[in-house]
Parts: sequence; structure tokens; C-alpha cells
Amino acid sequence: MAHNQSFTGVLAVLHATSQDGRRLDEPNPELSRPLPVPLVGADGNVAGRIDRVWRDGNLIRYSGALLSETAHALVQDKRVVGNLDAVAVQWETRHKGVVVDIGAPLDAELPGDELVAHDWLIAGATLGSPEQKAWPEVELVLEDSGS
Repeated sequence: MAHNQSFTGVLAVLHATSQDGRRLDEPNPELSRPLPVPLVGADGNVAGRIDRVWRDGNLIRYSGALLSETAHALVQDKRVVGNLDAVAVQWETRHKGVVVDIGAPLDAELPGDELVAHDWLIAGATLGSPEQKAWPEVELVLEDSGS
């Protein structure tokens, strides 16, 4: 049964610049807002929930449950992965490693080479195509339901 199908995966990579120039430095010690946090489908509807988030070396891993048949089918066919939705307590823009602005929002156009988030929290994730992955390590895997 697809409803409440458990999943696990890699949501983000610390200290590595994403494909669009964003970089996550040290997270807030709690890593996320109070759990669960939403896993949102491309249509903007809640497709699942993230129940656990943890650090594994430089990887941020997560697990939870898919709540829709559509999300289950897309994940099973490897047509979508989870993309991090984060909020940062502090962020800065860097150009060639030098800080050029402090306080730019996470979705800002980059006036420099990188947008670096410090003391950030996971607010959720959005399902997107594998081509949209911020880091190559990002994955979303269904857990065996035992049937």
C-alpha cells in the first residue's frame, strides 16, 4: 500500500557548494523545526512528511512517510527526489571567498559566487526531478514494506 510508505535518503551536503551556488555551513543544533515537517509535491500539495533528520558526517539524512499515491509512484520510478527547503538564522554572500553581503535571503539572486547559510534549520523539502538536485548525493529511497 502506497499511503504511509516509509522512505529515507540524503537531503543535503554540508560544506559543499550546490549546483546553484548555495552552501550550508554548520546547521542549528536541532537541525529542523519541530518535526514532522512537510514534504511538498511539485503541485504544492503535501505529499508526505519528514519525521527524522540527522547528520551523518557531512551528509544531512532524513526519513519519513509518503502520503500520496502519486508521490509514491514518482519516487518508485526515480522521477523525483526531495530538495531541501531551509531557513537560515544568518546568511552571507561571498565573491571569490570574500564576504560581500550579510543578510541576503536564501532565494536571492547571487551578487557573488556563493550564498552561505549559517545556523540554518530544515523547514521541509520539495519533490523535484533528479536534474534539480542541489548536490549529486541527494536521494530519496522507499523502504521495503515487508510485503
